[in-house]
Parts: sequence; structure tokens; C-alpha cells
Amino acid sequence: MKLLYVFLLITLFSISVGVAQEFPDLSKYQTNREKMGMLYNYCNSLLTKGLNDRQDCSNMVIASKMGIQLCKNGDEYVSNLFTIFVGYGYEFERVHLDSAIYYYEKGLDQSRRLKFDFNIDRITERLNGLYFDTRRLKQREELIAVMRNILDTTTNMTRKVVLSGSVSEYYLSVAKYEEAIKFNLKNIEYQKLNFAKNKTALLDNIGSKYVQIGSIFNTMGQYNKAIEYYDLAGPYFKVYRIGKITLFMNYVLVHLKLDEVEKAKIYYKKMYSLMKPTDSAFHELSSANQYLADYYNNKNNTSEAFKFANEALRMAKKSGNEQSIVNANKTYGSVLYKRGSTKESVNYLQKAALNAYGFSKEDYASIQIRLAVSYADLANWELAYKHAKNYAELKDTLYQEASKKTLAELEARFQNNAKKQEIKLLNIESSNKSIQLKEEKKTRWLLMSVALFAFLSACLIYWNYRNKQKINIILDKKNQELDLVNLQLNNANQTKTKLFSIISHDLRSPVSQLFTFLRIQQINPTQISEENKLSHQKKLMESATKLLETMEDLLLWSKSQMDHFELDIEEVDIHQLFEEAIALMQNQADAKNVKIEIGNLALNNLQSDQNLLIIVLRNLLQNAINHSYNGTSIFLNAGIYEDKKQFISVINKSDVISKEKIDELLSSHNVKSKSSGYGLVIVKEMLQKLNGDLKIESSSEATVIGIVFS
Repeated sequence: MKLLYVFLLITLFSISVGVAQEFPDLSKYQTNREKMGMLYNYCNSLLTKGLNDRQDCSNMVIASKMGIQLCKNGDEYVSNLFTIFVGYGYEFERVHLDSAIYYYEKGLDQSRRLKFDFNIDRITERLNGLYFDTRRLKQREELIAVMRNILDTTTNMTRKVVLSGSVSEYYLSVAKYEEAIKFNLKNIEYQKLNFAKNKTALLDNIGSKYVQIGSIFNTMGQYNKAIEYYDLAGPYFKVYRIGKITLFMNYVLVHLKLDEVEKAKIYYKKMYSLMKPTDSAFHELSSANQYLADYYNNKNNTSEAFKFANEALRMAKKSGNEQSIVNANKTYGSVLYKRGSTKESVNYLQKAALNAYGFSKEDYASIQIRLAVSYADLANWELAYKHAKNYAELKDTLYQEASKKTLAELEARFQNNAKKQEIKLLNIESSNKSIQLKEEKKTRWLLMSVALFAFLSACLIYWNYRNKQKINIILDKKNQELDLVNLQLNNANQTKTKLFSIISHDLRSPVSQLFTFLRIQQINPTQISEENKLSHQKKLMESATKLLETMEDLLLWSKSQMDHFELDIEEVDIHQLFEEAIALMQNQADAKNVKIEIGNLALNNLQSDQNLLIIVLRNLLQNAINHSYNGTSIFLNAGIYEDKKQFISVINKSDVISKEKIDELLSSHNVKSKSSGYGLVIVKEMLQKLNGDLKIESSSEATVIGIVFS
């Protein structure tokens, strides 16, 4: 049975790329040995494939426990093998780490009893990491002491590989970076020598060590050096998918520290591309999302930060890793605080604080100060003071631990008597500093009490000030609303004034004509010949028609002054427009012996609102007729300027209008006299809606009033 165990053990730790088998049907086999062999082959195939899926991990545990149940007296070696398999299943599942530790410790006791050094080294390597993950620091220190002793005495290269890797992990966890790098480089050297002798050794482990060295340089702030070692790691991850995901996660972090966010996102996307529906890399994905969330939060881009923080929390929950959940809650709470959701952020920071102390006292301290600030913003001074107190006490503890750690490092570095004496003196100094710290702590508490009283007083004053500010803001808002109402009322009054002025301006002439014709018929009806009577009736009809059209124009103008007025844009025939305008103004032109003619038509069609445009043109013609000399002609032109702008112009012969008068007509919004041309005010308002401008030029030769469309 021992020979069978040796064969299985060699196969177990000589993993190559393969494909997992189907879960074995033991009913097909009769003897226990056949059944155990099939279960072993199945577990080994899962390990060969790589325990990347939780279902594979679960199947590994089930099959291994079945194998243990099949073992009888004399099967200790095979039972030991299946016990290790159970530990692998629980460890890589990353959910039941306590169960993984239990089976590894049980397997370690079995291996020591069976005196299999190779197996002892492998299990101690796994336990080293698990003790750190679960904060079993005392057990870990005892384990490292045993490993260092073996490493110093063994000549077995395989054992050197395993033990140097575990020792480097330990130095890394206690922040002795130079020692960690030294043992990692030794480990890589041992692995390469081992691979030269045994081609079945895992190259993935070399890649993992390069990643670890890169991470150490990243922690030390030597980012380009970190990238060099990450680049060295890449070629060693040919089939190890989780290794690639971890490498890409580290690339994300280092490029963010170099402020190269686009490069970081490339590796972030690569991580997701390697994921499977059932996976065990959710912890790494959560970390990558936390890095991006913290980056964008520091850049005040809270929308991007919130997106990645939310994804980090989702991945952390899927991973089941408590440390990952703590970090994700901390990040999520920090992003919510910066977004202004202080009350909601407190909930997540409190969740993070529950278990943060066990993983990192520094993180726990940062959470405490953030909670203190958040509760201060919420005016909960009692809780703000409580968390500020926790932070102050924890900082003292961290300072003392840092001092002890520094002394321990000095003690380990210098071994001669003189240096030992110096360390003793430093210890005495540290003791004196501890006494001094206690005195300072008392003084600090007194000062904090005074500061707290001053702070509460300031808060009360600030609260009163804010209340006054709020009242002033409300009053200011009401005043602004009142100003807006007054402005609307003033606009309404101006519109009313314009309407009355327009009625006076546009209806005066047609009503006067009607009145004159009706008065003549009333005074001397018998003296009017039948021919004159027909002529008067025709003129009455024309005047009435003009009056009706003018009324319709006024109604349209009034409608244009209302909110939500929409133009009726269509293709306007310029020639037809001019003829319609001439027909409307013909009687008025005849009365003054003025001709209205269509001049140069270089523009045939125009996209505009014909109803508004005819009102504008009629008003311009009316002003032109009023100011034209008797017996002269008015010309209507249309064309396109060199700058591609379209225009319509009205040209008449009249008195020269001064530049000052033109400026007054173009800028005035009020009527000062009957002769000031109120129709131009109507024209300007309607042209604003038609995207047009009014231009006036006057000389001894002619006066030109033009409409230029933009």
C-alpha cells in the first residue's frame, strides 16, 4: 500500500495540462481498490485541469470524502492522499477556509507520522497562506520557525523550492520587502534548477513568483520596476487562467498608479474575458473594480467611481471572501460620501468596520476617521466624537506597534554585542517614549475636551448662521419670483400698449376711407350719379376688404406675441407675394398718385411664414407710400447677396432720412409720435421670428428699406 501511495503522490504533485474526467460511477467496480483508484484518477484530473470552478472544487471534496470512507486499516497512505485532496477542494473554493485548514492540519499530522517530507512541505506551504488569510498569526509564526529550520539544513532541491516560497510569503506579509524579494528570487532560481531536472515541474509557480516580486515593487512605489517583473511573469502563464487574471489585476493597479487609466482598462477587460459562469476569481475582479473606483473617486469623477464601486461590491459578495467584502464596502461608502449621499455612505462604512480590524488596522483606522467626518456632516456629534476617539486611540496603538516593529528589525539585522547594546538603549528610549506618550495622551484628552466644547459651540453658531442663510435664500427666492411676475406684467402691459398703437396705426386709414365714402353718400345721395355711386360702392367694398384683412393681420400679430407660437414655414413665391402686397396697398397708393412696381427679381422663392411676411411687407409699403413724393414710383426687389444671404427691398423716392433718425427707428421699441412709424416696431418683432434683420439706407437718390434673412 505504501508503494501505491508513493506512486499516487508523485502523480499528484507532477501536474500537467489535461481534461477533467466525468464523476466516476462506482457501481461498475467491485473491489475497494478499484473504486479508490477511479476516485483518485477523477480528483487528479480535476487538479490537473485546475480548480478554477466552484463546481469542480465541490466535486473534489465529495469524491475525496468518498475515498476516505472506502479506506480501511492499512490504507493510511491512501487516506492521507484523499485528506489532502479535500483540503485542496475547500481552499480553492475560497468559501470554507476553516474546513481547508482542518483537513490540511489533519493531513500534516498523518504525513509526519508517515515521515513523508515531500508531503509535509507541500501542506505547510498551503497552511502558511491560509493562516495569514484567516489571521491565525500565532500558528503561522510557529509554522515559519519550523520551515526556516528545515530550509537551513536540507539539500533537497524540491524542498528548497517549497520552503523558500513559504518563507518569502511570510516576509512579505510582515512588510520586510527586501527579504521577501531575496527569498522570491532564490525560489525562482530553485524552481528553474528543479525544472531542468524534472520537466514535469510547474512553470506557473515561476510566473506567480515574478508577479509577487512585481507587487512588492509596486508597494514600494517603484512602478516601472514592477511592470518589468510582471512582463517576466506573462510567458509562464500558458494554461493557468487564474494566474493570468491575477497578473492582469496587478497590471490594472500599477497603470492606475502611473495615471495610465486607458492601459489599466485594457487589462481590466482582459480579466473579464477570461472569466467563466462558475468561477473562483471573483475576489480578483472585485479588487480590480476597487482600484478603478478609488482612482475615479480621487479624480472627482463620481459617476465612473460609483459604477466600478458597485461592481466591486457585487463581485466581492460572489467571492464570499470576507476581506474582499470589507474592502468593497469601504470603497462603496467612500464613493457615496463624495457623491453627497453621506447618510447612505455611513451604512457601508459601518459594514466595512465590522471586520476590518482583523485584516488591517490601518484600514480600520481610515474607516473610523471617515465615519467621524460623515457623522459630523450629519450633525450627529456624539457618534462623530466616538469614531474620532477610536481613530486617535488606534493611531497611538499603530505608532507603538510601528516602534516595536522597527526595534525588532534592528535586533534581527545586527547581531554583534555593540549593536545589541544599542538596541537595548533603544528599548529603554522606547519605554521612556511610552511613558511620555501616556502623559501626552492625558494632555491630549484634556485638549480634546476643550476642542470638543469649542467645536460644539462653533457648530451651534454655524447652525444658527445656516438657519439665517436658509431664511435669506427663501426670501431671495420669493423676491425673484415677484420680480418675474412684475416682469411678466410689464411685458403684458407693453403688449397691450403695442396692440392699441397698432390698431391706431393700421386701422386708421381704412376706417377713414370707409367713413369718407359713407359720409359723401349720406350728405348728397341725389347728386351722385349712378356711375359715381357704383365707383363709390366698389371703393367701399375694397376698403372693407382691406379693413378685414388688416384685422386678420392684427389677430395674427397678437397670436405671435403669445407663448408656444409656431411658424408655418413654407415655400413662398416672391412674385405672388409682391402682387398680393401691391393689391392690398393699391388704393392708398392711388390716393397719393404713387405707382408700386415689381423691380429686379433675382430671388424667386423663399422658405418663410407667408402670413407674417405679408404683414411685414404691407407695413413697409405703407410707410413708403406715406413718405414718397407724389407722382413717383415704389419698386419691390428680391435677390441674394454675395454672402449668400437672401433679401427683399422696398425702394422709394422721399426726403433723406438722417443717420441719427435711422438709428432711432432701428433701435426704438416705443412710439414717440404719430409720424415715428410704429409699423417698423411690428416689422422688427415679426422679423425676429422669421430670422430676419431690417436695414435702412437713405440718400438724395432714394430710400431703401431692406429685409435680410440669415
